[in-house]
Amino acid sequence: MTVTLQALTACHTPSAASAFYRTSASSRWSPDDRPKGLFFVWLIEFNEANGERVEASCWQPAKDALHNLPDGGPIIANTTQSDWIDAGHFDGLYNYATLHLEQSGGFSWALGLPPGAWYLPKVRPGFSVRRIGYAQDTFVPPPGRSHLR
Repeated sequence: MTVTLQALTACHTPSAASAFYRTSASSRWSPDDRPKGLFFVWLIEFNEANGERVEASCWQPAKDALHNLPDGGPIIANTTQSDWIDAGHFDGLYNYATLHLEQSGGFSWALGLPPGAWYLPKVRPGFSVRRIGYAQDTFVPPPGRSHLR
């Protein structure tokens, strides 16, 4: 399914989003069992056009509109702020490119997710954000495996 997400332009300006995965699983804000697209949104905390921070509530009207589309479904946000589930009507959270997450409590942020929210942990250890354009010195090798680069 390809949908132009015009309703999201107040916070973000994607030209289109494709649901590469479909699910009939229910979530906190998409409680039915109809087949629907599953969407992941990265850089959720900033306005793409001007780089300013946005509140989760900025996303709520667009999220509700997407949930109500015939093929619209769960939207998983890239943030470690569990209050975004209810404030923005996100179905779940994931954390993708936070280096040294252990310095800020590790994955303890997931403990604050409300019932029915989805939690998708990021890839660790040995995660490298270099593949998405980060600097070469951002590689975090697994403990005891500094040779993996």
